[in-house]
Amino acid sequence: MASPTTSSALNLPVGFDPTDPEIYAQRLPDQELAELRTSEPIKWIEQPDGVGGFNDGGYWAITRHEDVKEVSRLDNIFSSEVNTAIPRFNDDIPRDAIDAQRILMLNQDAPRHTRQRRIISRGFTPRHILPLRDQLEQRAQAIAKEALARGTGDFVVEVASELPLQAIAGL
Repeated sequence: MASPTTSSALNLPVGFDPTDPEIYAQRLPDQELAELRTSEPIKWIEQPDGVGGFNDGGYWAITRHEDVKEVSRLDNIFSSEVNTAIPRFNDDIPRDAIDAQRILMLNQDAPRHTRQRRIISRGFTPRHILPLRDQLEQRAQAIAKEALARGTGDFVVEVASELPLQAIAGL
């Protein structure tokens, strides 16, 4: 008898893990994520110990925006600081490298996150950002022209991430 290809509760491949890099090497799992949002928007995803650098058996996949907003407010239950907000690292990452990720605001809970956000958000008001508009438009055009001149490459590395990096460096 052939093993099943979908889970019994959802129309998903058995063992589907939205953080599996092999899926993204082939395609975006849009259909599977849509299925999760519709059928089971909050789902425990099992992972064997050691996968993604963690030994906690898995993680909660939260796939609807309103649920993500609510979970983000409940850091006493859903902590980003314990294992970070990144659900998967390389399998061989040492624990101290995961712990070092706590310096990023994304991986902090209140009150630490709140204090840092209060300080940093002052620089992202419309009054502070508006003067940068022309400069950012020029940078975006230059990045696009350089990418066109190359004709090929890694869009994320060479285009999509470049403007935010330059913008933040300019602040």
